[in-house]
Amino acid sequence: MSETRANTLSMPNMALELMAGTGPDANLDFSSLAALFVGAETVRPHSLRSFFDVFASSGLRSNALARGYGLAESTLLVCGSNDAIEHEGRVSYGTVADIDLQIVDPETRTPCAESTVGEIWLNSPCNASGYWQKGELSESTFRNQLHGTDKEYLRTGDLGYIHSGNLFVVGRLKDLIIVNGTNFYPEDIENLVNALPGIRKNCTVAFSIDGTEGESLVVICEAKNQHSVPDLSNVRRMVRKTFPIPISEIGVLAPRTLPKTTSGKLRRSEAKRLWETGALTFIAKIDSKAEIAESSNPLVSEYAYLFQYFDRKAPQKSLSELGVASLDIARLAHAVELQFKHTPHERIDLIRYYALSLPECQQLLGGPSTGLVVFVKLTQSNQDSAAGTVK
Repeated sequence: MSETRANTLSMPNMALELMAGTGPDANLDFSSLAALFVGAETVRPHSLRSFFDVFASSGLRSNALARGYGLAESTLLVCGSNDAIEHEGRVSYGTVADIDLQIVDPETRTPCAESTVGEIWLNSPCNASGYWQKGELSESTFRNQLHGTDKEYLRTGDLGYIHSGNLFVVGRLKDLIIVNGTNFYPEDIENLVNALPGIRKNCTVAFSIDGTEGESLVVICEAKNQHSVPDLSNVRRMVRKTFPIPISEIGVLAPRTLPKTTSGKLRRSEAKRLWETGALTFIAKIDSKAEIAESSNPLVSEYAYLFQYFDRKAPQKSLSELGVASLDIARLAHAVELQFKHTPHERIDLIRYYALSLPECQQLLGGPSTGLVVFVKLTQSNQDSAAGTVK
């Protein structure tokens, strides 16, 4: 961008956090940037402020940071804004023009009152007519009517509300867990936990929470016997081996305490609400903060969800061959740079880290005492590449 003098960029919120976490870069020049659209996932006010604080010295203007809300079913963009309007810890996505946007109670199909959370419905000339060769899904998604009306709306599956004319997006109506752009289904995680010793069958809920480091997983389950607590370390280990998701907390409740419907179905949204308000009484729990604090190598513990998941595949393969997410590799690279900040070296191209194996990453996270040989190899590869000897 500094070379091409681009005036428009777009990126997800996680990219803001990643760049802000690396600190100022004297080689970056944002002065040509007129608009930086942030979207694709929940935009956090803290992320916007941190990004601006770090790169204001690089010519970034505060009014260049814009949020965009949209979806493919409505030809991508619904609305956007660069106004710094916040409400209850959320940032506005702007006002809606030339589109009939309704906040709807999905159960009654009636519009919600001002500042009341509901599902976002759209009637717009930009709406698609449906999904290709999926008639039933198209009918349920694109042809919905408010109670007592004939106008057809697109159900977005997103939750939000209107406050003072501005749209605020809260989250997803569906329980899909999205971490680093990858979709995970709560039922898959719950089924795994339900099969472990000491867990009461079909009494587990899994959901994601939105923290300062992005989305992470919370698992709440019931014990078979209140006086016999399941091995939570084993639960955490098995989840990590199966799903490459950061785990925030795993908690165990007494039998018959998870919220359910009258027909016996688990109420994930209600369980999440109770967890967020601290209304659940756990008989045991473990969380990532305690694990990291007690570890002899906190950085290795912080990335344990990666090491334990990919180690079961082929630990000697490179991160690229294993399919480790680019965001995770970038975070690992930044952690390694901090560990070796007192070791003289030129900046290492991110692409060099893709060739590392998991054991090499663990050695690097231990700092010079365990990873100096690997670090020297990494810097040499970078130098060779710069000289044109490595392709």
